[in-house]
This record gives sequence, C-alpha cells and structure tokens, in this order.
Amino acid sequence: MSDEELNARFDQLARKIDANQDSLQNLARVFADALLDTRQTLETRIDGLEGKLDVFRDETHANFDHVHGRLDRLETEYDAISAGLRRVEKRFSEDL
Repeated sequence: MSDEELNARFDQLARKIDANQDSLQNLARVFADALLDTRQTLETRIDGLEGKLDVFRDETHANFDHVHGRLDRLETEYDAISAGLRRVEKRFSEDL
C-alpha cells in the first residue's frame, strides 16, 4: 500500500472516529436530558407526597387533640360523679 493510500485510509478512519465521537456526545446529551427530566419528575412527585403527608399529619394531630379534649371532659365528669356518689354514700351511712 502506498503512502497516499495509507494517508487516505487514515483520514477515512479519523473521520469515522470523529463521527462516532459526535454520535456519542449526542447520545450523552440525550441521556443527560432524560436524567434531568426524570429527576425533575421525581422531585415534583416527592413534593406532592410531602404535601399530602403534611395534610395527613395535621389531620391526625387535630383528631388526637379532639380525642384528648373528650377524654379530659370524661375525666372531669368521672371526678364529679365520684364526688357526688361519695356524698350520697356518706349521707346514706349517716341516716342509718
């Protein structure tokens, strides 16, 4: 093979390598864009879930506060009924 043929063959291979490098760079850009889109989608979904969890937590706290208030009222009523019953028992024992 002559020097000219070798040079032509080398130039041909160099062009193919350049074309492959461009293709690889384009492919890398496509993957990078896809990863960025996926990350943004996941962040949006996570933000939505965090919002729903915040609402759920607030509702749960409100429900516990409501139950706690009712238990406080029941405890107060129990104490009042117990005190009344002790007075009745004391009067009843005094009358005998």
